[in-house]
Amino acid sequence: MSATDAVYIRNVNFSYGNNQILRNFCARIPYGQIYALLGPSGGGKTTLLKLILGRLKMQQGTISVLGMTPGEANSTISFMPQEVGLCDNLTINQTLKYFKLIYRISNEEFYARRKELTTLTNLPNGNMLVRELSGGTKRRLSIAVSLINNPNLVILDEPTVGIDALLRNQIWDYLVSKAAEGMTMIIVTHYIEEAVNAGRVGLMRNGALLAEDNPQRLMSIHGEANLEAVFLKLCCYEDKGLNLSTSDLQNQSYQNHKTTKINPYFCPHHYSIANHHHNPDEIFIIPNKFDKNFECSVSNCSSLSSTPSWRTLFNTSLLTIKLWILLTLIYRNLNKFACSYFSIIIVLLPATQALIFCLAVSKDITLIPAAVYNEEPNPGYGKLFIDAMKSVRGHLIQPKFYNSLEEATNTIQRREAIGAIWISENYTDAIDIRIEDGLSADNETIDDSTIRIFIDNSYYILSIEFYTTLLQSFGDFSRQLFHSKYMDLLEVPIKMEKTALSEDYRFKDYFMPGYFLLFLYISQITIASLTLNKERKDGLFERSLIAGVSHELVFFSHIITSLVISIVQLWFLDIIAFALFDNPSNSSYWLKFSLLLLESLNAMSLGFVISSSINSEISCLVLVWFITIPQCLSAGVLWPLESLSQPFNYLFYLWPLSIPVKTIRHIMLQGWDLSNIHVQYGFLSIGIPMILFFYIALIIFKRKQ
Repeated sequence: MSATDAVYIRNVNFSYGNNQILRNFCARIPYGQIYALLGPSGGGKTTLLKLILGRLKMQQGTISVLGMTPGEANSTISFMPQEVGLCDNLTINQTLKYFKLIYRISNEEFYARRKELTTLTNLPNGNMLVRELSGGTKRRLSIAVSLINNPNLVILDEPTVGIDALLRNQIWDYLVSKAAEGMTMIIVTHYIEEAVNAGRVGLMRNGALLAEDNPQRLMSIHGEANLEAVFLKLCCYEDKGLNLSTSDLQNQSYQNHKTTKINPYFCPHHYSIANHHHNPDEIFIIPNKFDKNFECSVSNCSSLSSTPSWRTLFNTSLLTIKLWILLTLIYRNLNKFACSYFSIIIVLLPATQALIFCLAVSKDITLIPAAVYNEEPNPGYGKLFIDAMKSVRGHLIQPKFYNSLEEATNTIQRREAIGAIWISENYTDAIDIRIEDGLSADNETIDDSTIRIFIDNSYYILSIEFYTTLLQSFGDFSRQLFHSKYMDLLEVPIKMEKTALSEDYRFKDYFMPGYFLLFLYISQITIASLTLNKERKDGLFERSLIAGVSHELVFFSHIITSLVISIVQLWFLDIIAFALFDNPSNSSYWLKFSLLLLESLNAMSLGFVISSSINSEISCLVLVWFITIPQCLSAGVLWPLESLSQPFNYLFYLWPLSIPVKTIRHIMLQGWDLSNIHVQYGFLSIGIPMILFFYIALIIFKRKQ
């Protein structure tokens, strides 16, 4: 390896399973030159670039990049992928500013370069979103991004595809001028005529280099007018299995040249133009067929490791040095989220559901329609009882009188009433007799003094409230009746004492904490389940990793971004549920807030496991709903876990929402604090799986390409 080589590649072999991609590949790319790599699709060019950048682990051979192992010098390298590599949800200015922050470019330098590159690539208004740009404009922006940090080495994969010829020539002129200033470039292109502008050209096929030299010299040596003809000629020789010996070349009209056969046991580029006194009559051909007994000996090569030494996020030095990258990633994530179509829906989902819930169930009085058939000919106790019925737990019976029992009961069949009330003809007289006779009253008197009711139990909740309201109203009416006769009513020997836990809570109060927690969980697990797979598909991801951003920083930035979104969601939820509506909350605000926020993180952790494991966004969403929908019933959100069938109720405690729902009810309705063992257990049941899931998601995210 020469000190003049920016990139040195020696005897590199690489394969995916049994499919060998690179075969004893050798190349030397001097500093300050444009190196054009030409070859058909599937020839191994992209794999070679990934090896140079340290994105693939070396299997056999040696690569040195700027005097270091692949990956170590990436902070001074810029890469433009073939698929453009931009984020659709950022503007042009935001995209350039993102890389300004990643590369820590000073403001003065950044604005000067942005103006220069914007003029060169003829970019439109900087406030336009990338998704609004045409394909050619996106590629021009991608070129500008690649050059914004004035790197030592630029790798461009098909940079001028879809760009008009005039602008393409201007870009090439600029690249040539930057090479003259000392910038080294590797350009993969299928525009063979463009490669004439390069200082050095490598012709690649089937994972091996057919020839490498100055483009003018290659055309001169092979007697062809363009590089395409040179490439086709070399491919023809390879297909025919020629050994390219002196006699072979003479038979192929090379009689006017002296031919040098390069020994395949040495890297052919030791004979490069830069350090070889070239004879104009001498041809340099790289053997297209290696000796079958030849094996690349890595041990004979310089020991350069191709595996980058990644530092973990929790290293103290990384936290101090890379803090600015973390903030930059959070800035990017928030911009992407703000520009997405569903961001407002996701942020407001818990608050809007809380609003719907409160509007639906928080009204003071719920009227329960009831059909009444009163047989008494004159107004008596029956009429007084019906008129005296009051609201119980926010429910009030709304009576409607009918002339027959059949008409009254038919209203239940027609779903016009929840229940029917039948008061007998002698009800008032029977009540008076029963009061006087007490326990000695006959059966006929008891029967006439009894009010009969008919209930539609298919309206289960309302039928319970109907029966409860009727019983309590009759109890109050009986006390007033006995008091009017200066008598004491024989009360049921049970007295409900008033305690801190005996508040007049309604069903909605029991339902509310789990309902809020459910939609907070759904929103966060939905966001997280799409985060990491979208990150891998995002064009900026590969570029960011090459620029020195670690997987850990990307992962942690998404946690913080989702945490910010969760805090905003909780603020909106609090405003709707507890400021606009008078819902019960007997606990410390910060304890309730902390539990809800921790459960949001728990939802994120499971969502990250899903999104790091599955590439398909549709599959992620299906799995999320498969996890969340059953929890509505089996995690205690709508129905108490204690009421579920055994032994399944114990298994259902393993649901992510089961224990948190019970804990938030204890906190909000019973006023428990952190000193209570059940509240402590609730926090632990969230925190332990959350840490575990985050760790699993990070491992999968780092390992899965």
